[in-house]
Amino acid sequence: MAVAEPSRYFLMSGLLHAFYWMDEGLQNHLAAAGLPPVSRTQSLVMTNIADGVTRPAELARRLDISRQAVQQLLAGMQERGLIDLVADPDDARAKVVRYSAQGREIGKLTMRALERIDAELEKRLGAKALKELRRVLVEADWGEPVQATAADVKKGSAQTAKALEAVLSNAPKRRGFTGPRGS
Repeated sequence: MAVAEPSRYFLMSGLLHAFYWMDEGLQNHLAAAGLPPVSRTQSLVMTNIADGVTRPAELARRLDISRQAVQQLLAGMQERGLIDLVADPDDARAKVVRYSAQGREIGKLTMRALERIDAELEKRLGAKALKELRRVLVEADWGEPVQATAADVKKGSAQTAKALEAVLSNAPKRRGFTGPRGS
């Protein structure tokens, strides 16, 4: 049995490259609107806010960065006028993140951009494929993250070993978009 190209074998890699592709399309829309670019980390913060994550500690956990780093990130975003840090109505000692007026405008543009990106994906992949992607990635309940024991970590299939060897021996050849901006 032939081993799939490593970037195609591991779903995580494909999801990451899909995120890069979509974020690059979003950046193209921001540039066309005359707005300054938003870093990938800022895009992740804005996406989390849209998902209802407004506490800096939870943002730090989701982004896997320190609370100090998230505070610095949020301060920079507030200076740019993307967000506001306001008193938490449920805890006077804490702050929550809200979109600023400019952040809401970027959010509206983002919604239009994502609709256009989805429409382009539908043209390129077909309506059925886009519907299935949406079902699997957005609507399906994946449950809790997979847990592992030391014994689980030691197990591996021959196919996994071959794919790992391919990843370690050479960088995969990809079609189309290959990575973060400018790389």
